[in-house]
Amino acid sequence: MVADAVYQQYTWIVVLAALFSFFTSFGIGANDVANAFATSVGSKALTIRNAMCIAAVMEFAGALLLGASVSDTIRSSIADVKCFVDMPAVLMWGMCSVCLCTGVWLFIATYLELPVSTTHSVIGSLIGMSLVAVGSDCVVWNAPSSEFPFVKGVASIVLSWVFSPVLSGIFAAGVYLFVRTFVLRSANSTERAFIFFPILIAFTVAMCCFYIIAKGTKKVNALWGFDAEGDDLWLLCVFSIGAGIVAAALSLLLRPTIRKAIDATPEDGDEEPVKAEQLATDMPDDMAEKKGALAWLTKLLDTDTDAVVAESAKVSEMHASAEKFPKKTEVVFRYMQIMTACFDSFAHGANDVANAVGPFAACWYVYSNNGKFSKKNDVGTDMYWILAIGGLGIVVGLGLYGYKIMFAIGLKLAKVTPSRGFAIELGSMFIILLGSRFGIPLSTTHCQVGATIGVSLTEGRIASTNWSIVGRAALGWIFTMIVAGLLTACIFSMGYAGIQYDDSQQLGKGWQGN
Repeated sequence: MVADAVYQQYTWIVVLAALFSFFTSFGIGANDVANAFATSVGSKALTIRNAMCIAAVMEFAGALLLGASVSDTIRSSIADVKCFVDMPAVLMWGMCSVCLCTGVWLFIATYLELPVSTTHSVIGSLIGMSLVAVGSDCVVWNAPSSEFPFVKGVASIVLSWVFSPVLSGIFAAGVYLFVRTFVLRSANSTERAFIFFPILIAFTVAMCCFYIIAKGTKKVNALWGFDAEGDDLWLLCVFSIGAGIVAAALSLLLRPTIRKAIDATPEDGDEEPVKAEQLATDMPDDMAEKKGALAWLTKLLDTDTDAVVAESAKVSEMHASAEKFPKKTEVVFRYMQIMTACFDSFAHGANDVANAVGPFAACWYVYSNNGKFSKKNDVGTDMYWILAIGGLGIVVGLGLYGYKIMFAIGLKLAKVTPSRGFAIELGSMFIILLGSRFGIPLSTTHCQVGATIGVSLTEGRIASTNWSIVGRAALGWIFTMIVAGLLTACIFSMGYAGIQYDDSQQLGKGWQGN
């Protein structure tokens, strides 16, 4: 749909919102995608280059299939859009301001190595914009709902800040304790890992298929007359279980490859921690020669993860004192972790790409519909190219500036091995997908950090977790909404009066200034 002459004068807002939305998604890639891949890189299950390739595919897939649901929650369930019915241009400018200020805060937080929540950033910005534009009455602080979690608005999201890390930690710890008890600590741990390999893959694939079909393809389901949440729920369960069984059968084809990798693995033994004096020899020779822009652009790809651990005596000791298991058994879990990393990235795309493009989607809807909008703003097929903008920005942000947060979570927070990483990623992925299923925009930062802490605490030692990193993350979480809200309020107020005056003059209603 093309905007009429009245709204064509606001094309500049739409263009800026698109650019700022890409900027925000860049910040998400630099800050939040680290949560999806930090454990995989930290355990060396994936190289950084492979992680980037997986991100390029799975982030896009998650955004396109599941992102629309969370995007709707972000753009319409925090600020009451009915308060903007007489001020559509003001709403457009507000969403543009949200896109800009969210990206600015994410960039600052990444520079300071603070793993913050992009969900909190967007919500804080929306609240700051709404308070300036229409007051506190138009912020959806608490709205009852007949569906789980039985409350909507800011209240449901605040509750998720507590429950998402706790539930992720509990679920991940449960998975790891099961694996450690029945596989890792057994006398024939490698053979047991082979037995559980297809079972764990079947469970993960079945779980993801259930949520993808139930939530991500609502329009296709409606077209086919398929009620995934009603009478056809049993059929969905059967299909998901069948997909898990097929995946388990196909996983048997990997046995020769895994056997070959195991045979090539050195005999079991404790890994010696990297000493600080080894840093010079561990770093690639050509890295020291790179200067200027080239060094910055390739820093993520060239950084030695062992060298990062050796930079801190505390981190080195934490890694050295962690319980170790047979290396050959960990090889089996490396393949499991790669699979969970793919699905974890998918879940991240469903949740966080929506954070980046939700405000822009609202801006585009108002513009393309000539100021007409409602609480359920369906942008139709336009949502796919809008989500694609976010997916592209995330991949670019990860490649250019993702190393800071990736190393903080994947290497410095706790000791991560493939078996631990599998449990961490499975736990965080399950809670994130659960939130997406119910339209609750959870923080992947909370889920990933909570899952990592939960697994590390199974060591039975407080020192198994780097609490200074946890403290930094907590401070970032506390200040995120405050800083994002204040910043957005300042930027939004600069153009608010003029645009509001245009609305009242051209639409014949709204603000009647002196």
